Amino acid sequence: HPVYIDEKPLRSVLSYLWNLPQELLALSQLAKRENIAVFNVHFPDLQAFTFSLLRIVRLFKGKVIISFHGSDIRAAHAQSRVAKLLWRFLLRHATAVVSCSDGLREEILLLERRCRALTIHNGIDVDLFAAEADADFLLPGSPDGRRIITHVGSFDFGKGHDIIIQAFAEVAATHSDVILVRSEERRVGKECRSR
Repeated sequence: HPVYIDEKPLRSVLSYLWNLPQELLALSQLAKRENIAVFNVHFPDLQAFTFSLLRIVRLFKGKVIISFHGSDIRAAHAQSRVAKLLWRFLLRHATAVVSCSDGLREEILLLERRCRALTIHNGIDVDLFAAEADADFLLPGSPDGRRIITHVGSFDFGKGHDIIIQAFAEVAATHSDVILVRSEERRVGKECRSR
C-alpha cells in the first residue's frame, strides 16, 4: 500500500496504517526466510516507504536501495507538499538512491539533498546484442568500413539526443571515419530498429 495518495489523502493514510503491521511482518519474514541482504526498489512510488520503515524499526538489518529511471522521480516532483515530505523521508532513510544518469541524480537531489544519491550508468551487454543481432539490426545498409557510434534509447526528450548529436559533431570534426546510429528498442517482442 502507498503511504499517501494525493487524490484520497485521509483514506490512503488510514489504509496504510491499517495494513502496515501485517506488511512489515510479512516483509521481515520474507527477508529472513530467503536470506535477503538488499531490497532494491526500481521505478519507486510511495509504496517503497514501507521498506525504509522496515529498517527504521529494525525488522530488517539489510540495505534498501531506491533506483530511479526517469519518469518516477518526475512524478515525485509533481506531487503535493505532503507527498514530497514523505518522499524526502523515504530518500533520506534509504541506504542508497541510484539513478542511471547524472541529470537524474540532480533531480533526486533537488527533492532531497541529504540522501546518498549516486549514478550507476546503464550497462550494455555487447555480447548479448551481437549474438542476437542480424544485419538489419546492426545497420540498414553498408557502413563502408566506418566506425559506428550508437545511441540506444527511446526518442524522449530526457534521453539527451541533442547532447549526443552535439558530441558527435565534435567527434566527426576530427574523425571522418565515424557514423552515428540511433537504435530504439521496442518492447513488443525483441524487435529493434536502427536509424
